[in-house]
Amino acid sequence: MNLNPVSMADIPLTSSIQRWSRNSKGDRSEPLSIAHLARPQTEEPTTIAVIADPHITPSERGTWKVYHQTVKRLETAIEDINQRDVEGVLLAGDLTKDGTEAEFKHINEILTQLQKPFVAIPGNHDVPKEAFDEHVTPSIEDFTREYTIGRLPFVEQIGGIELIGLNSATTPDGSLADTHGGLLSEGQLSWLHDVLPTLNCPIVALHHKLTRWRGESDINTKSIYQVQNASTVAKICAEQGVELVLTGHTHCPTVSRLSRGYEVVNPSTCSFPQAYTLVHIGPAGPDIELVPLADRDGIEEAWRFAVQDRREQLIRAATRSYPIVNERDKS
Repeated sequence: MNLNPVSMADIPLTSSIQRWSRNSKGDRSEPLSIAHLARPQTEEPTTIAVIADPHITPSERGTWKVYHQTVKRLETAIEDINQRDVEGVLLAGDLTKDGTEAEFKHINEILTQLQKPFVAIPGNHDVPKEAFDEHVTPSIEDFTREYTIGRLPFVEQIGGIELIGLNSATTPDGSLADTHGGLLSEGQLSWLHDVLPTLNCPIVALHHKLTRWRGESDINTKSIYQVQNASTVAKICAEQGVELVLTGHTHCPTVSRLSRGYEVVNPSTCSFPQAYTLVHIGPAGPDIELVPLADRDGIEEAWRFAVQDRREQLIRAATRSYPIVNERDKS
């Protein structure tokens, strides 16, 4: 997968440390602005926090997901969110490393620290995978009862927005049981088409991406990271007035243009650059910010693991200019 001719090993990390790391005292971080968008707009200013891909494990270590730091990073995110004026929190999937009962138990214990209301959508690591799992993973029905408003898909009113949670990790026919790819079932597509016209300021959330990285051409990569019926989902969203879609899965923060509005791919809390997202929506439109979770040593550690595992997509987080999109720049 050749996403960039520059090798990760050739990129000086020093240029990224300042913007991605917390200060040495571990004080609350100043967010990094990644987008100023014109729409959607709401008269009631609303802020939600998005925690994506924490991949919690109480025992594993290493890899580009820096498993031995997953608990610490999520706890840091929760501590920071508790101090901010946030109306609600979205957990954007892959709450666990592999969906074991021990991992779900551990994340449930951590989430007791969160003082804000939250909902979650499932990721591919949160649901049964017959081809990969040597353990029993709780069912999607269990996930729905534990982490949503009691149904999936769902609409949750948060301040001036309606957050729509979709399930791209499982299908009724079990067609995703042997892949980490994503798909929205026909039932969900029909539900989405019918519910959107009844809403005022809908924000759609799903784990897998609608868009592709620039230069991404390998069909296997597409099947893993992009929703298989992405064009259909994007068409429904465009026709029904959706102007902001929130996703995760790739761990790399990006903002991509849709035929109508934008998709924001939220960073993982566990792997470089180790951050969560603040989504502020008001009369002027959305402001999207990333909040760093690791100090300098943690950033350097995550970068070393990313280089070792050849995670080329993280080059984008390390080297690009911010904000990625600014629709309100009048200069």
